[in-house]
Amino acid sequence: MTVLAVLGWIAIITALALLPRLLIDALVYPDRVAAWAGHHLHRPRRQQTSGPPVEKLAVELRRLAGVLLDPRPVSSVRRFGVERAYDETLGKACCALGIEHHLDEVRLTDREFERLRVEAALQEAGLVLRGPARGCTRPQNRRHPDGSF
Repeated sequence: MTVLAVLGWIAIITALALLPRLLIDALVYPDRVAAWAGHHLHRPRRQQTSGPPVEKLAVELRRLAGVLLDPRPVSSVRRFGVERAYDETLGKACCALGIEHHLDEVRLTDREFERLRVEAALQEAGLVLRGPARGCTRPQNRRHPDGSF
């Protein structure tokens, strides 16, 4: 017999040995079994997308947010273009994480509210939208000539 055949038989014997225990648990603790089944069998699955990875989208969102939050004066055409790119990237991130959005459907006057709602949903899903665009760099401790920091 090969190793795979032996492992297959071990798996079958183990499953048969555990079957009575599983049946008793299902009869004695039906609420636990139902909760476990509901948690493991009915959780939503992430859709596989053909777009860029979520990590790249997060970096791009942080970069664009940095441009939007920059206090220096900028032309209205550039601002509109950056906002449009930010909204498109938010939409891609929503699609990657399975979050519903209406950024391309709402009027221009209501888009800021939808943008805030989408940002909150993405942050709740674990996406970091504010911060450095490329990793987290710590400032180096530099000593002054007198030895103080």
